[in-house]
Amino acid sequence: GEVKTDVFISYSWSTKEQSKQIHSMLVSSGFGCWLDEKQMHGGVDLFASIDKGIRQASVVVALVSEGYIKSKNCIREFSLASDLEKRIIPILIDQISWPPAGALGPLMTGKLYIQYVQGAEQKIVEAIRRCM
Repeated sequence: GEVKTDVFISYSWSTKEQSKQIHSMLVSSGFGCWLDEKQMHGGVDLFASIDKGIRQASVVVALVSEGYIKSKNCIREFSLASDLEKRIIPILIDQISWPPAGALGPLMTGKLYIQYVQGAEQKIVEAIRRCM
């Protein structure tokens, strides 16, 4: 059946571990989450599936890292979420200046980010609840 998507997790491969941690933390907090490796299986069109995931989500959590801001796919996901006026919560994984330089800078400026440090989980959950 269809998974209810409250949160779409956008990340680059370099932060796969963190994406899994955040996914399981959000699921145990009662949110329906879209994470590519949980949704993707043989024969699924990746881009169509991502597009649908973002459109259905109430909130997009973006795991912003050095890899993320350089990844064409991540830039596409963030841009689509932005164009659809989704609520986006950037989670800063790496120590990068804010807003980051590059294509995503103009889209990220003015957004409040959460630093992914010890104890950030509660902040992330609260931020998502406020967006619902």
